[in-house]
Amino acid sequence: MPLRDRALPLAVSLGVLAWAGAARAADPAGAPVAPEARASAAPNGAPGDDAKPKQTKEKEADKPLPPSVARLSRYERDTVALALGKDDFDGVDPEPEGKIVEAIQIVRLDVLEARDPVPKFARRPLNALHTTTKERIVQRELLLKEGEPFRQVNLDETERNLRRLPQITVAIGLALRSKTPGKVRILVMTKDVWSLRLNYDLSLPGSPRFEGTARGVAVASVVGPPGYLASFSGTSAGIETLVIKPSETNLAGQHHTASLLFSYKPESLALGVGYSIPRFGTSLVGATASASLVLNNRTTEPEGSAASVSVGQSLYTTRTEWAWSGAASYSNAVTRRYSNAKLLRVGATTVPADKRVPFEYRARSAIANAGFTRSFGWAVKNDISVTAGVTTRSFSTFDLAPYDRRSVDTFLKFVPRDDTRVGPGATYHTYTTRFHRITDFETLALQEDYRLGHDTYLQAYPVLEGLGSSRTFLGLYASTQYTVPLGNGLARASFETFAELDGNQIYDAAIDLRLRIVTPRFGIGRLVFDAGMYDRLRNYLRSSSSLGGDTRLRGYPTGAFLGEDSVVYNVEFRTRPIHLWSLALGGAVFYDAGDAFDGFRNLRPKQSTGVGFRLLIPQFNRVVFRGDLGFPLTRPLPAGSSAVAFFFGFEQAFAFGSAGPN
Repeated sequence: MPLRDRALPLAVSLGVLAWAGAARAADPAGAPVAPEARASAAPNGAPGDDAKPKQTKEKEADKPLPPSVARLSRYERDTVALALGKDDFDGVDPEPEGKIVEAIQIVRLDVLEARDPVPKFARRPLNALHTTTKERIVQRELLLKEGEPFRQVNLDETERNLRRLPQITVAIGLALRSKTPGKVRILVMTKDVWSLRLNYDLSLPGSPRFEGTARGVAVASVVGPPGYLASFSGTSAGIETLVIKPSETNLAGQHHTASLLFSYKPESLALGVGYSIPRFGTSLVGATASASLVLNNRTTEPEGSAASVSVGQSLYTTRTEWAWSGAASYSNAVTRRYSNAKLLRVGATTVPADKRVPFEYRARSAIANAGFTRSFGWAVKNDISVTAGVTTRSFSTFDLAPYDRRSVDTFLKFVPRDDTRVGPGATYHTYTTRFHRITDFETLALQEDYRLGHDTYLQAYPVLEGLGSSRTFLGLYASTQYTVPLGNGLARASFETFAELDGNQIYDAAIDLRLRIVTPRFGIGRLVFDAGMYDRLRNYLRSSSSLGGDTRLRGYPTGAFLGEDSVVYNVEFRTRPIHLWSLALGGAVFYDAGDAFDGFRNLRPKQSTGVGFRLLIPQFNRVVFRGDLGFPLTRPLPAGSSAVAFFFGFEQAFAFGSAGPN
């Protein structure tokens, strides 16, 4: 999955809460904004700096809300009230379908508004440090035009496309009454996230261990595209991982992203740069590029490097017929695994420490691919893709002669096999364009869109020695998922499988089963259930999975359990949010179970439980800031574990994922 940015200004927002509590009594959210206040808006069309909406909760109880407003969260309704200059929604057209679009107004709200817990004297200078998204950038996403009939599905898709942009946290579209019969006006509101960012992800388990995680970051990877997850990880023995990525994610209001990368580990230091252009002008074509250099901490000499570049056009709307892409990357780095901030050594405890094998090997890769997609249909989409690619991966160990022979044999089982693949591929993808909107699920106070119905992939990719591959085989992949609404909840079941085989044997094969359920709201919250099984039936390439940390099996050390197969089971009760000014705060109680193992005969489920909080700060992130206190239940505990662990991080512990090829 593509990774989202994290922002250091979280600490600033939390710090001013105390000030805002005292100031609130002297500066309450008073009367509705008068039309003249809105008329004195800044050039971006946003209300004046002092405009504050009256919270709409009381008004909602007086009469039914228009459907387009009823589906909004409380925070989003307050946003609409701010833009309309009043706390009712009489101006919203309840039946706009088919009317002619008379005009389209775009309102771009400041990152920091009067309703936010920031002192008035600080708002303007802080907003000046952020360049608001240009109106033409929002305008190019619109799927409605003046003079054409209004279609709600087009406005809904416009909202989804805007919310998909990482630079935008709030995107709302409404049809407003017109004074001319048979016509309708369109209001589109957007709010940026803070663009100057010192990205990070922080986890702090309880004493005596001190640890964090880097979800989605492979050990061998030292650089990724803009949006790459930055993180901190450490133990009581020292820092295990520190990744800092300062970036400007909305350069000149154009949605360009420029970033730097600093990645520290006990044995290495990586420095990198990246740049991303999501769309050139009004076209659908975008590009990314990144590069990094890795230094060895002991010798200060370079030990690796990486670079990547990509360009392409996606199926940006449901009516886009063609997409294409091209990408190339290489990486040359040393893969290491750490324990308590020291290089892990493989071997039995009876073997002297200096005879155990350090867990490190060199990994090299080079990848190039290109392809195109033709999309058919609208309500039910049918996409056919054709690709061609070259992938080569090689792995080499350092001098193993000084180490214990049995320890060497054990270590070599963890070193992947060399592999070179050259060949074409074809994919068929069918899915619906129906979506279900939910609030207070993953983002607490913002709308979220989830695809309903079927979503199925079929893929074949022959790999041929005659083209330079290390072996000849046929790769087959299939996945399907089905999603249904459960009131204001959701349920999704998915199945994935792949096999790589020739006429004599199956090299690699696996089955992945998932079930995800989000119950309707009841009382003060809802239950979220997530379970899955990954079974590697064949494992020629010696791939593995790990569990433990701040996601699955919270409370255990990161990557505490390693194996080729895995089973996970998570149940979490998430409360409805409490609104603190423009922030949203929720709680969670969770139970985790699972294991990573080699073969189901070795399955030994582990369990943990705990509590946590979720905080949404829409000025800086569209995802929640999370803190979890985990208690491992299964004894004996793995080496280096403690009876309690506390983690900070971004996003929910486990996402409501989708099945599909990587």
